[in-house]
Amino acid sequence: MRRFTIVGTDTGVGKTFVTAGLIRAAVRAGYVAFGLKPVESGATGASSSDTAVLANVSGRTAKETNFIQFGPAVAPGLVPGNSTEIAELVNFVQVRCNVADSTQQDGAAGPPPTVETAGGWFSPLSSHGDVREFAVMLAAPVLIVGHAGLGAINQLRLTVSAVKASQLPIVALILSQRASDDDALAAQNESAIAQRTGLTTMRVRSDEDADLLIAT
Repeated sequence: MRRFTIVGTDTGVGKTFVTAGLIRAAVRAGYVAFGLKPVESGATGASSSDTAVLANVSGRTAKETNFIQFGPAVAPGLVPGNSTEIAELVNFVQVRCNVADSTQQDGAAGPPPTVETAGGWFSPLSSHGDVREFAVMLAAPVLIVGHAGLGAINQLRLTVSAVKASQLPIVALILSQRASDDDALAAQNESAIAQRTGLTTMRVRSDEDADLLIAT
């Protein structure tokens, strides 16, 4: 399993749901996997935050999972007083990966961190940078997550175009399908997106779906 960056077509499209599912699937496949959420806003409940979810499924602490959290539910770069720079977030990821590498036993599968971003591709993460800049500096393959319902085709294709413009490889396109989503529409969107982008496209509804992505 490769290391990759998870980006969304927007906020609230299921990035954390997909990331957590991938981590569990990777562990079942024999990897020592973990998730990172370097920056998070709208973290009003410590136990229900994205950071808490990823820390729990990774068997790590919140401090090992997240560099900085903000309470206001706005893009991190728009939070008053946020002086965090993109380079600091990138350094946090690199340090956590180096620590994980140094603790692996001989012969153990290398730790593939899954780095979950905040918001969409152009969402501000600092006063001077956005998700795009963060992903480019990480220089890892990208997995794009979007919702499965009406509008999914447009949003995913727009994000694909933006990521390609930054010359980053795209691993797959993931439609995060909720129980309330119309299954027939979601399946139709999945097929249409795959046909129009030529990229691996799949719906994730459960950990079993995440297993298929890991195998791919």
